[in-house]
Amino acid sequence: MTGKRLAFLQNAFDIGYSIDLNALWTARFSLPYSDPKRQYCQYFNFVELWDSDPHTHSDKYIGLFRIMPAAVSKYGKDDCVTYECEHVLATLMDDVLLGWHQIGNLGVFTEEVLGYILSKQIVPRWALGDCAFRHQYLYGWEHENLLSALFSVPKCFAEDYRWEFDTTRTPWTLHLRRPPSDTKADIRYRKNLRGMDKTVDPSNICTRLYAFGYGEGENALNISRLNNGRTFLDSNTQHKYGVVSRIWIDERYQQEQSLYDAARAMLARLKEPLYSYSVSGAHAGKLAECLPGDMVRVVDREDGLDLYTRVVSISKDDVTGLPNEATVVIANAPQDIAGSVADLADRQRIASAYSQGAVSLFTDSFYDNCSAQFPATMRFYVPDNAVHINQVLLNVQTAAFRGYTQATQGGGNRTDTTGSGGGSQQTSGSGGGSQMTSGSGGGTQQTSATVTLNTSNTFNATDDGGVGGQNHNHAIARGTRLAITDEEKITGSVGWVPSGAHSHGAHSHAVNIPSHTHNVSAPSHSHNVSIPSHQHQITLPDHTHAITHGIYTGGSASQLTLRVDGVLVGTFGNSISSRDIVAQLSKDDGGRIQRGWHTITITPNALTRVECDLSVQLFANSRGGGQF
Repeated sequence: MTGKRLAFLQNAFDIGYSIDLNALWTARFSLPYSDPKRQYCQYFNFVELWDSDPHTHSDKYIGLFRIMPAAVSKYGKDDCVTYECEHVLATLMDDVLLGWHQIGNLGVFTEEVLGYILSKQIVPRWALGDCAFRHQYLYGWEHENLLSALFSVPKCFAEDYRWEFDTTRTPWTLHLRRPPSDTKADIRYRKNLRGMDKTVDPSNICTRLYAFGYGEGENALNISRLNNGRTFLDSNTQHKYGVVSRIWIDERYQQEQSLYDAARAMLARLKEPLYSYSVSGAHAGKLAECLPGDMVRVVDREDGLDLYTRVVSISKDDVTGLPNEATVVIANAPQDIAGSVADLADRQRIASAYSQGAVSLFTDSFYDNCSAQFPATMRFYVPDNAVHINQVLLNVQTAAFRGYTQATQGGGNRTDTTGSGGGSQQTSGSGGGSQMTSGSGGGTQQTSATVTLNTSNTFNATDDGGVGGQNHNHAIARGTRLAITDEEKITGSVGWVPSGAHSHGAHSHAVNIPSHTHNVSAPSHSHNVSIPSHQHQITLPDHTHAITHGIYTGGSASQLTLRVDGVLVGTFGNSISSRDIVAQLSKDDGGRIQRGWHTITITPNALTRVECDLSVQLFANSRGGGQF
């Protein structure tokens, strides 16, 4: 596209258009078959459309359209070609979101979501202008064109919105704004506008709406957690129409808050019958100056209605031939909300609520020794494509600590002990002094003996009881000092005896030891101990220890402490049986279990063996990964 102007189609006729609220606008025109400018009306070329304002007699810019199908009509001289056109917003249908795309949730606002979609244009024709909303909804698309994705963003809003376009300059600008709240026109049925047709359609009325999003069966997303445990919403019109229930399933919604807000907005529009007022021809008057989304007041006495509602569609069949005639449709429900429920029954009849995934089960085990200092740690993974996690069951049993060998090989070595520095050590000095033993009582000892001397200078003596009671001899030399030799090792002196033969008569000796004491005196002194510097050497020769294989058990724990993702769950006995730990798994800011790795920690109060088994039930879709 160059944007270069090719021609003015001054011969165009039957120029008409239809502009609808939050929908793709359309237009059409015809040219004589013989018009030479027909050569410029090629497919995908752009056409600017203007309308004449009958009140100001000026031209009003409608928009920029591109040429699509052409129908040739041949009636002789009246042969013509009619061209159907669509607003250039349709260029966003030329680019796609291939595969699965997800964006939004907490911290990501509406403006960023719209910017993400527009960033996928191959040719950047459109830029984002104003965005009046800052919601944080989660969105997901798979194999979707950009226009469809773009239009789906505000459909979950609980308030009114309007798409607006500026195609007078490039790049074209897209705005998402709140429609004006002031009233542009005031009409009264069968009074000031007699050329008005009214249609009342109660077929889509709903006073109780069940809302479900992505998933199937028990795993379908619902609004119960945000709605006091109920999967439905009730309107305040049940007193007039009773309970009229509808089930709404839209797999595009994968986040509870988004589904809840969309359900509220839809019920607000469906709690009353659909009232549609169509003003056609020249009676449109001031309504023809409105734009889709402008507010008007409708007073209908027949049905007791006083509505403030919006223009949903404006169309003209001939802007040149009949510039004052238009058809304006006013309705109490936007077409996107009404249409989404209007075809609900048909969609369900053809089983559009097809399977979106499957329930999956997987188990994991962890058996090992552990202690209070080294707890047992088990990790498991929740994949990103897990839509819902139904339960996570944990079983833990304790057993006796288990070992498998008794000895290991040793290499031997020589080791020197650390050297001692030696030194001299002096004990504390003693002060000396005198010590007296206990006194002895003394006593008298008497012996008896008979001794005979002969001339041979010898004598024989018989022990007559002397001390010790042993036989002994005395050798005596004449005129000399008597020396007594005792074969029995008795020593002593018997004095002097005359030389020559003599004898000893019977006699006895008395020894008297008087009572006495002994004094021991120890002078003041000290002791010195000196240890020279030295070291000890120990030599351990190279050697091995034989390994004894087997299973050897010890004790087991009587108490287990359980933590999940670092948070204390509680303290249990020697087992944990079928405990569902879904509530303890770490959550994101929206209360959803985090996808990725989770950790289970079991701490015993003694050395033990633990046997842990984990069973996980979840609902997963087929997105992510490849096909192997």
